[in-house]
Amino acid sequence: MNSIFHRAKHWQLFVTLVGGACLFMFVGFAYFFSSVTEDILLNRQPRMSGFFLIYIPMMVLALTIIFGWQWSIGSGLKHLLPKGVRMNFKLFRAFMIVPLAFYIVYIIFLATMFTKMESMMMSPNPIEAVSTIFSMWLGIVILLPIGLFATFCMFYNFYYCAKTLKSIELGYEAQLNDYIGYFFLFWFNFVGFWIIQPSVNRITSGGWVPPTPPPGYGPQNSPDPTFDPIPIKEEHPRGELLKTKNHEAFEHDDDFEGLF
Repeated sequence: MNSIFHRAKHWQLFVTLVGGACLFMFVGFAYFFSSVTEDILLNRQPRMSGFFLIYIPMMVLALTIIFGWQWSIGSGLKHLLPKGVRMNFKLFRAFMIVPLAFYIVYIIFLATMFTKMESMMMSPNPIEAVSTIFSMWLGIVILLPIGLFATFCMFYNFYYCAKTLKSIELGYEAQLNDYIGYFFLFWFNFVGFWIIQPSVNRITSGGWVPPTPPPGYGPQNSPDPTFDPIPIKEEHPRGELLKTKNHEAFEHDDDFEGLF
């Protein structure tokens, strides 16, 4: 999968994500209004759950493009990181799973709730209505904190990918002011495709040469010999005091006797 995203052009990612989402939305709304119109003409209760037959594949396409693109950078380029740059890949991998799993559960929850609401509107049973409303609010209470944590995971992934890519481009560990622009481009990926993906194509091409880090940015395996060594503090025997400008020093502990 990494090689597919590494070879993909910026316009291909943009058209697949934005164009695919627009196409699915157009087909979905056309199907929805056609179904509702037919139900009204036949004097039936409108069915909304059929909309998810279009919504689910649209979300699968969007999640595949967005998360696959980030994974191809965070995982597929980590071996090109400059020496001395340490990134927590295990945490990145875990934080990729959390939002992906959340979105899958969220889609299932929405589809289930729409189906139950249709059933509730067609059936006058008050127990079923109370059960549906309770299930909906319980699901919201459970999913809300998980969604907030999934959002935090996504922001961490933006940071990881931005710092990884910028460090590879610079040849040394990128600082916040170096990769903050990439962070927002990963966040607004429909714009980031046009700026970030050409760099990915250039790095993954066979003719790319890693840049030489400037002086002072290379990892130091041993102390720099140009710096003066730290002087070792001189030790004095017990009871001996050094002489100062205005006071005489006592040479032995016995000299203190009789003073107090």
